[in-house]
Amino acid sequence: MSRPRFGSVLAAVAIATAGVIPIFVSPAGATNNCGPGAGSAGAVNASAGSEFPVGPGALAELKVDCHSDAGVSPDNIIIHDAPNGIWHHGAGRHVAITPTDSSATITFAAGAITALDVSRPIAYTCQTGGSFIVAVPTTTTATLSKASKTGCAPTTATIDYTTNRVLQDVTCASGGLTLTGTANDKFAASDVGKSVTGGPFGGAGGGSGGGNATGVWRIVSVTATTATLNATAPAACAAADVITLGGQSYNTTTPFAATWPNNPMTVELSNSTSGGQGFTCSGSNLALAGTATTAIPAFSAAWTNLKVVVRGTTTVTTKVNSFSSPNLVLAAACPSGVTATSGSATVGETDANAPANNAAMMELNAELNLNPALVKTQDDCTRNTIEGFEVVGAWKNPGSYGAGTTPVPVSTGQIVYPTAVVSFSGNIVPRKGGDAQIAGQHFDFVFPSLPTSSAVCLTPPVTGTPSNPTQLALAFASTTLSGDINGNGP
Repeated sequence: MSRPRFGSVLAAVAIATAGVIPIFVSPAGATNNCGPGAGSAGAVNASAGSEFPVGPGALAELKVDCHSDAGVSPDNIIIHDAPNGIWHHGAGRHVAITPTDSSATITFAAGAITALDVSRPIAYTCQTGGSFIVAVPTTTTATLSKASKTGCAPTTATIDYTTNRVLQDVTCASGGLTLTGTANDKFAASDVGKSVTGGPFGGAGGGSGGGNATGVWRIVSVTATTATLNATAPAACAAADVITLGGQSYNTTTPFAATWPNNPMTVELSNSTSGGQGFTCSGSNLALAGTATTAIPAFSAAWTNLKVVVRGTTTVTTKVNSFSSPNLVLAAACPSGVTATSGSATVGETDANAPANNAAMMELNAELNLNPALVKTQDDCTRNTIEGFEVVGAWKNPGSYGAGTTPVPVSTGQIVYPTAVVSFSGNIVPRKGGDAQIAGQHFDFVFPSLPTSSAVCLTPPVTGTPSNPTQLALAFASTTLSGDINGNGP
């Protein structure tokens, strides 16, 4: 899980009423729409936000402003991110290792790292950044692409379930189409379509990809030690240059659209009456269900060895032993109490780029007529006084979600808003199969149950709709990375 860079703006914002009728809302003065542009009910507003990426530190943010009229209950908000917004490159797995000083060799318990991990990035204290696993010659040792520092001690490493990686030894010629590396760079057919950045690759030049006519370098074919590019290098690589593969992935046929890699994701799966079903767990078999089947990459053997926590009437902590389509076969039996409307499961752990739990990630600002039945210090509803407040949302990784928050069938992160009277949450929801508003793969930010109707004055009281207009502002802040202290990660 990771916050997208601010190069991607939000594509659309939807507010659903308590009756789940989708309307799209805009600032005060324009009825029921979000963002700087005007819009009509039921139409996606493609300019629903503003960006401030050049602010220092936490001042950088992306902001969406919303207005709803009196009589409209904005109890559910869905923010559709742009198709090129990547919140998640791959799941994570935490492994106890012992680095060897000034060596590319690490040791670990037998079988903790396997051949399936070759080409995956690895991050840990005492590494020099940009490391990935090159080989697993024995059941207790692995060879990395870079040597560790000196003075190393046993530590916990994070293995990312992606083959996006940093190459330290490639060369290229000005005007040439070939990246030349070594066998340790692990070029493979799965690299076709990955972007190439760093060194001379950036700025002017490049070829097509992701809807851009130029400016993109991507791999079109590979051998064991070389990669052929779609466009010539604008300058020679330094000897030897540091190149990143896979910051973005592209389809391998015209028009080479930006696409999601089919990497495993660290996800929270949930079954509930209000949100629907996200998974099944029977015997030792865990399978996706409901909307989750099209929301994330399908389960496969690539998910092997990921940590799994399943919660029913009891909690079982285990791992993925193998894959038997369409199931992940777990090392332990599922707990009792998992039904279509009850239970949750966490698959995977935080990757090296995940925000830290409780990082201040988002702000919710509101102007509304607060109901004194909920907030005792507010004046009577009949005075129609508009109050303002701000709540800071804290990031929660899968497995650490806030208690009592409204579940969704599948998500890769949660933002919890604690207040003195009620806590509520939003979720980062992958949409690999698209949705009714955006056909292509993207991520949504979903408030499954925003407590607006319980917080504002209603007409008629208790059973009515908001007596006054409601103004909301949602600001996404930059976040703190959790574990990659050496700058490793795709």
